[in-house]
Amino acid sequence: EMLDVSPRTVTGLVDNLERDGLVKRVDDPDDRRSVYAEITDQGRERLKTLWQGATSLQAGLTGGLSESELVQLRHTCLRLIQTMSAEEAKSHAPS
Repeated sequence: EMLDVSPRTVTGLVDNLERDGLVKRVDDPDDRRSVYAEITDQGRERLKTLWQGATSLQAGLTGGLSESELVQLRHTCLRLIQTMSAEEAKSHAPS
C-alpha cells in the first residue's frame, strides 16, 4: 500500500525474481496466509554488483563537486522528491 502497487503487481515481480534465482518464497510460520520473499545468495551477489556499479557511477558524476556543492545537491534532490510526493498525493486525493 505504501508503494501504491497492487498485490498482483508485487506477485508478478516476485515471480520474476524467483524465476531468476534472486529470491525464494518462505512461508510465514505465524500466518499461513502470508509468504515472504527472502533474498538468495545469488540475489545478494547481484545486489552487490549493482551497488558497486551505482557507487562508481555516482563517484564519476559527483567527483568534481566540492563538499558544499554535494550538500546543496542532496538538499535540492530531497526537495524535488518532497515536491513530487506532494504532487502525487494530490493526484490520488479524493475530489
